[in-house]
Amino acid sequence: MGNTAALVFGGQGSQFTGMGKRIYDSFSEARSVFVLASDVVGYDVAKMCFEASQEELNKTIYCQVCTHAVELAIYEAFKKKNIRINAVAGFSLGEYMALVAAGITDAKTAFALVNARAKAMENEVADNAGKMVAIVNLDIEKVEAICKKFGAGKVAVANYNSFNQIVVSVAKEIFDEFTSGVKSANGRAIPLKVSRPFHHPMMKPAADKFKANLDDVVFKEPILPIYINVTGEPLSTKDSLSVKLYEQIVKPVQWIKTIQSMRANNIDTFYEISPKTTLAAFIKNVAKRKVKIIDIQTALTNCENT
Repeated sequence: MGNTAALVFGGQGSQFTGMGKRIYDSFSEARSVFVLASDVVGYDVAKMCFEASQEELNKTIYCQVCTHAVELAIYEAFKKKNIRINAVAGFSLGEYMALVAAGITDAKTAFALVNARAKAMENEVADNAGKMVAIVNLDIEKVEAICKKFGAGKVAVANYNSFNQIVVSVAKEIFDEFTSGVKSANGRAIPLKVSRPFHHPMMKPAADKFKANLDDVVFKEPILPIYINVTGEPLSTKDSLSVKLYEQIVKPVQWIKTIQSMRANNIDTFYEISPKTTLAAFIKNVAKRKVKIIDIQTALTNCENT
């Protein structure tokens, strides 16, 4: 019996200066993606990816577009391999690449959505309104219990990454108190290099602003099962997609449920597409049984140039 394979796309946070340069230099398909991205957003996306400072690239308004461009470039090169894919999923921002891979929308529309989403987050939610922190060495129930002490308006789980790492978004004014509570429970709190509390109700102004962009798009039915962030389950119908993408901005990424659902549907091979590998460790932790995980960018640039 052959492998049952999924494509998984990483999210914001894997960006670095120079990302995508190897794939850009190696594949004409990748270079075309950067041209399209620049035409849609109005600035040189390749230059931003390859030459911008890390500080500049970390800005939400650039980070999301650039990350999406790199992932689409890798995906376009990957398609030449004609490897059968049975399902797709994207982590947070990566969900927009999953939409493209599932045939739900085209590359140009996806760039327009990602750009609008980034602008809404940048402009509608104050810089440093909140922070995000990865928590390790505590089980999920303990993390959720600590969050409840502070109230959902101030603290909420943002990403259920794996059984040994949960990311929480925290209002700026209670950040120190919250991390002290984690340490008192013998957990470790690792601040993330982001300026906003993503996947938290505090992001509602951004979601409300972005809703008009979602409402303008006519999505197609998926040609592949696409596992959705807010449920961890395959999308049942395209008619619910706009609501799910709106909710994704203010609700947690259910990555544990996503991988569990994929394994329940016999997915045993995962092809990761990210600027740098971020999802492999989460997948291994959740999958339990042995699975195969392949970093596509490394595989492509090590074996082929065109």
